[in-house]
Amino acid sequence: MTYELSTISAENLLKGAPKSVQKIFDLLKKSNRPLKVNELQEQTKLTDRTIRLALNRLYELKLVVKIPNLSDLRSHFLIIAPNIAVLMA
Repeated sequence: MTYELSTISAENLLKGAPKSVQKIFDLLKKSNRPLKVNELQEQTKLTDRTIRLALNRLYELKLVVKIPNLSDLRSHFLIIAPNIAVLMA
């Protein structure tokens, strides 16, 4: 899936998405720092599987990107994609 980001906002891409996808996107958007998956679990109280499926949807829509955690390469941080963050500003 490829979208023209200048004409489609993140909110439009999330219309019709499950509430878990919207909840995780909103949490990442409001966060002032990158979050780990386990932090998302703690804050949302969603199951592992629900978070994994929601993140997969956000990756497909190119709304969220992974950043390697250089202090622990087994994990990664999640942020709103830079091109989406610029559109939301």
